[in-house]
Amino acid sequence: MAEPRPLIGLAAGALAGLIAAAALAAIEAAPPPAGETAAEEDGAEPEALPAVTAPPARGDRVRYIAGAVLGGIYGLIAEYKPEARDGFAPTFGIATAALLDPLAPEDAAVEETHPAGPLAFGAVLEGIRALIAGRR
Repeated sequence: MAEPRPLIGLAAGALAGLIAAAALAAIEAAPPPAGETAAEEDGAEPEALPAVTAPPARGDRVRYIAGAVLGGIYGLIAEYKPEARDGFAPTFGIATAALLDPLAPEDAAVEETHPAGPLAFGAVLEGIRALIAGRR
């Protein structure tokens, strides 16, 4: 087994966490696909989508700081226990979403997490971490 590289794991994980947080923000900002609104299910005319506004700055900071911290933790875990990477990233994303969603501030950027968000966070986190630190 290769010697663990904690600083590389921490740095790669933190950077990957920032990128994964941006991916999560993009998923949550996307409008729902056609056919997923209540008006369309009832057969009524669909309403025009509201204009997308910029989220509050505080919510963005919380999102990206949490992404970097969680990514750094994941990067360290991946360095010391490489077998934990196999299928662990999406599970890690789901677990962190379940733990952190109730702790989000009232004025957070997103009131509700998209169902695919935590899976995407975990998949992007491991993909970018592996690109930066390599698979060992």
